[in-house]
Amino acid sequence: MRLFIKQIVGIVALAGVGLLSASAAFAQEAGGTLSLAAREASVPGGTLLLAAYLALWLLVFGYLAMIMRRQRALSRDLAALERRMDEVFDGSEND
Repeated sequence: MRLFIKQIVGIVALAGVGLLSASAAFAQEAGGTLSLAAREASVPGGTLLLAAYLALWLLVFGYLAMIMRRQRALSRDLAALERRMDEVFDGSEND
């Protein structure tokens, strides 16, 4: 489960770095001091919006997947505890 969380954090970090570099390029473009290489590497606003939504949905689905895994583990633990309690209390009443 920790590996899953690390993967989600890595994906979000990469998306964040991409968004930050693109926003820096837009900030330079607004100032008018943009090099030829930076002009060729600029990203349209629609692409940035799509990347931001994608990163957000990845976070949401990753969080939901983590919650679902924890819920399944808790359900298994609860079932095991109920079985154990039945064994202990049923055995003590017969004595």
